[in-house]
Amino acid sequence: MINFSHFHLLFNHLPIMGTMFAFILLVYGFMRNSDELKKTSVGAFVVVALLTIPSYMSGIGAADELSNPLNGMDQNAILLHESSAMLTFLAILITGGFAVATLWRYRGKPDTKGWMFPAMVVLAILCMGLAARTGNLGGVIHHPEAFTADAAAPSALGQFVHIFEPNPNKLAAMMVSTKWWWAFLMILHFIGLCLIMGTIALFDLRVLGFARGLPIGSLDELVPWGLFGLGLNIGTGVLAFVGMPIYYTYDMAFWLKMAALVLAGANLLLFYGTDAFRDCENLAPGESAPVYAKLIAGSSIFLWFAVIILGRYIQFFEESISKIA
Repeated sequence: MINFSHFHLLFNHLPIMGTMFAFILLVYGFMRNSDELKKTSVGAFVVVALLTIPSYMSGIGAADELSNPLNGMDQNAILLHESSAMLTFLAILITGGFAVATLWRYRGKPDTKGWMFPAMVVLAILCMGLAARTGNLGGVIHHPEAFTADAAAPSALGQFVHIFEPNPNKLAAMMVSTKWWWAFLMILHFIGLCLIMGTIALFDLRVLGFARGLPIGSLDELVPWGLFGLGLNIGTGVLAFVGMPIYYTYDMAFWLKMAALVLAGANLLLFYGTDAFRDCENLAPGESAPVYAKLIAGSSIFLWFAVIILGRYIQFFEESISKIA
């Protein structure tokens, strides 16, 4: 029977190997002085950030399945791994958000001059270090035979990093400590969705052929508000998940919403990372976008509506995924 431990084993190497691959590609882009390689590597960071979402969230289910004392797992090691994973997850999400902003900032531009690409190198090094630590702590849980007592002991650097790693139990208690804080999170979450649908969806509708009197280039200037809404949506969504991780983990509607969110992010990357944007950027009022650009725009609207609808059904599908005793 497939469980969350299987899914976590499937996804948990993606943040480590993906960040390393994107970093090597970025450094190689600097060595070759290739703007296209640099932009491709930044796009890879976005993909890594999207894939880190199921990697982290499936880990909650895996930890719950290993929480039974009869399994013989070291519960302190599991908590330390989860704490490290939370910090790594946050760092990779911030890096992915910065990568999206970088791609939008340099959309349609032939060069990559400026501070944003060198900053990506710094963020990538930080993410690789944190991901390596998280992976190592996870190895202690699943493969204790591969670690001696000395090897498993925290190093001075590890002890320093641990200062910044949040305690999952304390953070969860903080998120649900008062109904007013929770209500505030949900309000911000809703505002984020409004910004997304009011900017990115408006842009997609113009690409599809609605309101042809509007120039696409002008509508694109509103996209940063949509990206801000996306960041607000993901940030508040992560805090909500941290507050009630078990509630969301065993909810099928939640996982379908996460799948739609990942695909919507990949769709956005596809539009700005290919010729679709360049072919639409300079369209004058009354002109139609290419067919393949319309396909991307149509799927974008469909996926964002799926995110909204599935989010509304989370409460009704509580415990729709069976727990392992």
